[in-house]
Amino acid sequence: MRVGHLTLLHGYNYGGMLQAWATQEILRSHGHEVITLDYHPARRMQLLRRACLNFRPLFQPLASFSDKLNFSGVDQFNAFRARHFTFSKTCSDIRTLERACRDFDAVVVGSDQVWSPDWIRAPYFVDFDLPSSCRRVSLAACCGRPCEDPEYRAFVARTLSRFNQISVRNEFTADLVRQTTGKEPAIVCDPTLATEVPAHPVPGISGPYILAYIINRKHSIPLATEALLKLKRQIGLPVYSIPPAELKGQCGLPADRILGPITPFQWNHLIANASWLVTDSFHGTIFALKNHRNFTAISSGFKTAGRLGAILSATGLTDQMVTTIPEGDLSSIVPETWLASDSHLFGESRGYHEFLAESLATASSNEQNQQSRGI
Repeated sequence: MRVGHLTLLHGYNYGGMLQAWATQEILRSHGHEVITLDYHPARRMQLLRRACLNFRPLFQPLASFSDKLNFSGVDQFNAFRARHFTFSKTCSDIRTLERACRDFDAVVVGSDQVWSPDWIRAPYFVDFDLPSSCRRVSLAACCGRPCEDPEYRAFVARTLSRFNQISVRNEFTADLVRQTTGKEPAIVCDPTLATEVPAHPVPGISGPYILAYIINRKHSIPLATEALLKLKRQIGLPVYSIPPAELKGQCGLPADRILGPITPFQWNHLIANASWLVTDSFHGTIFALKNHRNFTAISSGFKTAGRLGAILSATGLTDQMVTTIPEGDLSSIVPETWLASDSHLFGESRGYHEFLAESLATASSNEQNQQSRGI
């Protein structure tokens, strides 16, 4: 069956890119043809696309030039997207999204913070018309943080009520769905936990190291700095830092070496081979869990603490998240065992695949019936 995949894909974030890749690969492993909807939510890109009349050969080089003024690693991310995804025609608004989806059997939304109250985008709630036979399905969608805003919750209630199947990434997003729609969503893991992600070595990187990956520069820098300096004294390893793309190589942390630009698969390799990871990133934490890396999760405020707290609570590793640096030996705060974590993550991975198979089974059956009738 043909599946349209709508997710956060056009940013320069390693975790965001890998969750999109993982969702696509899992859908393909279930035998579906996957088309990624080429929708870019950034206002400046929407305006640029319209100015270029959605003509991709003109829009793409202009968009790349614009992004290079603001981000590092643009070439690596663009090459990754071009190599690993099959895109629809460019979609700049609801009308073009409806046109792109007219031949799909299902539109799948997720994973990541597609339902964030901080930037509501109607397309990620599939708030547009689809053919009557096309299913609306969410895969590990997340609202980012709990939100009681009545206008947001009314919008969620109206749009999610139209979904055929809903799965979410954590309990607080499930609560939002229950309270606004009355539906009981499935809770599944992030897709990067439900499939294997390649790890590509970074030339010139060898030997043990402490790795820093800090996204929230406003709130996390002081605590991360304290943690890195303490770990360096205690375990005697160099600190390597991966700065977010918007800093264009400027770090602000006590790093011996700044890494980048790198590809998403190289990012995975750096985490998988780190002796210790210091991060405030949800996906940074996810990949530490996958690879059994010692890590310190920096709580940078309520917007990220909810997501980090949810996965660490579920895996029994809440002690790995800090709001202050303890006076004692930070390097002694390591997971006592990975068995409980592995057991939980295995169960959620299996649940992800089971939900996907069930949620798209009806659409697949409808397609087969139409073919048998010559429709």
